[in-house]
Amino acid sequence: GKELRHNRPFLNFTIAQFVFRWGLAAALPLLPLYWVRNVGATDPQISAINSANTFVAMIAYFVWTVVSRKKGERLVLLIAAFGVSFYPLLTALTNTPLLLPLWAGLAGFFIAGVDLVFFDIVLATCPGENQAAYIGIYQTTVYIATFLAPLTGTVLGDLFGLVPALIIATVLRLTGAALIARLGVGRGV
Repeated sequence: GKELRHNRPFLNFTIAQFVFRWGLAAALPLLPLYWVRNVGATDPQISAINSANTFVAMIAYFVWTVVSRKKGERLVLLIAAFGVSFYPLLTALTNTPLLLPLWAGLAGFFIAGVDLVFFDIVLATCPGENQAAYIGIYQTTVYIATFLAPLTGTVLGDLFGLVPALIIATVLRLTGAALIARLGVGRGV
């Protein structure tokens, strides 16, 4: 309790990544629904979208590792967090399946950068003597967001439509990315 409140770097990171991750996870069930319902993507096109995301992410891990070593993890986190934030919006503005693999590839490129540095930052902000407890708190926030946010996303999609729900997910991602920047997440790591 008290020790946690006094560890500002960990607290700031946990809050910012939770909001950001909520925006990431809220869009997950909405994207394939949009591809099918709004764009009319076929099964092979959906496969191409997912493959582009995965393939680019695999390559991007190497790219972000080099950038992280040369320029620092904070820069990687800021670029990647803001970059992946626009994926739901780009999707919501797309009316042809031909562009969807491009957007998914961009998302894969940026999410690899976020994934690469998030765990390093949690380790850097945890005191050594209570590291397991801090990692447990972090993982709990991750699981809460990845479990509840997709449910919230689909409720928003049902209430307001897929495009507004994707825009809300974009705003949540951007809010999380702004919190990462404003709260100094990754500074000094």
